[in-house]
Amino acid sequence: MTITTNRTLLASALDRCARVTPSRTTKPILAHTLLVAAEGRLTYRATNLQCEASGSLPAVGSGSICVSPKELASALAGLTGDTVTLSPAAGHVSVTGSTKRSFKLATLDADDFPAPMAVDGSTHELPAETLSGLIASVAFAARQDADRHEQHCVHLEPWKGQLRATTADGGRRVATRDIALASDIRLNIPLPVANMIAGIKSGTVTLTCDSRGMAFQHGDERLAAMIPVADFPPINSHLDMLPRGASVTLAAEQLLESVKALWRVDPEQDVRLSFTSGLIVVECTGKGSARDEIECPVVTPYEVWLPADQLSDALGAVSGDVTLSYGPAELDPFWIAQSGWQTLM
Repeated sequence: MTITTNRTLLASALDRCARVTPSRTTKPILAHTLLVAAEGRLTYRATNLQCEASGSLPAVGSGSICVSPKELASALAGLTGDTVTLSPAAGHVSVTGSTKRSFKLATLDADDFPAPMAVDGSTHELPAETLSGLIASVAFAARQDADRHEQHCVHLEPWKGQLRATTADGGRRVATRDIALASDIRLNIPLPVANMIAGIKSGTVTLTCDSRGMAFQHGDERLAAMIPVADFPPINSHLDMLPRGASVTLAAEQLLESVKALWRVDPEQDVRLSFTSGLIVVECTGKGSARDEIECPVVTPYEVWLPADQLSDALGAVSGDVTLSYGPAELDPFWIAQSGWQTLM
C-alpha cells in the first residue's frame, strides 16, 4: 500500500497544516496531520481543536497516515524529483523521492485523529480580494499571542449598513475597516487562519458561520475555527463615544518613512510625535538619537509617545492621506484614520 503525489503540492499543503498545528500540546495527536488517499485524491487535515486546515491534491494509491507535518516537510526538502511516494507501515511511514534516498518517520494511529469541525449556518460568497484586503488592513492590531483567544482574531460583523472588521490587542490598540457590503456575517477568525486567508487574492471564497464558529472554503482548501461570536468584546459600540480632539492630515507614506528611519536607529525605542506650529517632529532617544521634521499645518500643540513597531504596522496597512486626531488631554485617544478605516493607539 503506497501513496504517490506531487512533492511541491504536498509541501505547500503541509505548510498550511503547520500553521494550525500547536508547537506544544498535551495531546500528541494534535501535533500531527492526517493524510488519507482514496479515489485519486490525497486529503490532508490538521487541527488544534480551535482551528483547522484541510484540503486535497491529486494522488495515486490509497491509505491513511498520521504524521508530523514539520517532520514530513523536512523529509520532502531532502528529496529530489517532482513526485514523492509514501509507504505506510505499522508505526512508521517511508518517504522516498526519485532517487534511492528515503526517510523513515514515526506515525500515530489515524483512527485516533479528531473528527472534522462541523459548521452549519448561513453561507456567504465574497470576492477573495475583498476579504483579503479587509483582513490585511486590521490584522496588525490583533493580540499576537493566543492566551486570550477572543482577541487573537479578526472579528466581522454588520455595522451601520456595512461589513466591519475589528481587531484589538486587549490594551489600548484597536483597528476597524468598513466596506460597502450589506451582510449578516458575524464571525471570529483566529489570527493564524486570518493570515492564511489574507494571502488568497483570486477567485471567490465561501464563508459559513454560526454562533459557534466559522468555515472558509476556497477551491479545495478549507479552513475552520471555533471561537463563539459572543466571545469578542463589544468594542464597536464604545468607539463612537471616545473623544476626538484636534486633527491634521498628511500622507501615510511620508510619516511611515520617518518612523522607519528612526526605527532603524533603535528598534526597541518608542517614537515621540510632537505637534508644533507648522511641524510634526518625529524623534527617538535611545541607543542612538534621531529626529525628523514634517511640514504640516498643525493648529493645536500636542505630544505623544508611541511604539515604533505598532505605529509602523498601522501606517503600513493603508496608503494615501490619513488624519491624525489627538488631545487635548494627555491621556485622550490618539487616532489614525481615513475613509472607512481607523486605528486607536
